[in-house]
Amino acid sequence: MKKAFYSLVVVMMVLGLSGCGDEKKAAAPVKESASESALDKVKQEVTPVMETVQQEATEAMDAVEKEVAPMVDKAKETLQEAKEVANEQAQSMQESVEKSVEEAKQLVATEDNSAKGAQLYAKCAACHGKNAEKKALNASQIIQGWSKEKIADAIRGYKNSTYGGAMKAVMIGQVATLSDEDVEILAEYISNF
Repeated sequence: MKKAFYSLVVVMMVLGLSGCGDEKKAAAPVKESASESALDKVKQEVTPVMETVQQEATEAMDAVEKEVAPMVDKAKETLQEAKEVANEQAQSMQESVEKSVEEAKQLVATEDNSAKGAQLYAKCAACHGKNAEKKALNASQIIQGWSKEKIADAIRGYKNSTYGGAMKAVMIGQVATLSDEDVEILAEYISNF
């Protein structure tokens, strides 16, 4: 690189001393043939220097490109890896947040259902006992320990008059106003005794 700089300085000096400047042309009139031969001489001397400078500049650019290209490729690769890791982490965080939100919704729903189940069971407790441990009016089965499905089937059976023995007439009136959702909530609540 220093060599190219010095070569360029030499070229500039040769051009300056050879009378190429406008001031020298005006100050010292020279015959055209002498000027042309001096110009040809300068061209002959400058051309190899310019070719050398051009060649050295090309070689320097090639050397820089060879050194920089692997660094650029490595940087691109590192950037791509970082992008993939960031995407994976973002996806994982999103899934974690969605899972937490769903768990919170289920917890709220469970708490809401539990409160509603307790509210629905309040009118049952008078006959079945606080924890479903009694025979209603001393005539029904003890429903404590029944599965949610068995309880829901019994309530639905009372509603459509397909279930029940001695207590059938009493139970039809008790369950007539329960919605399908109420039946599920009440059955879940009772099954937890």
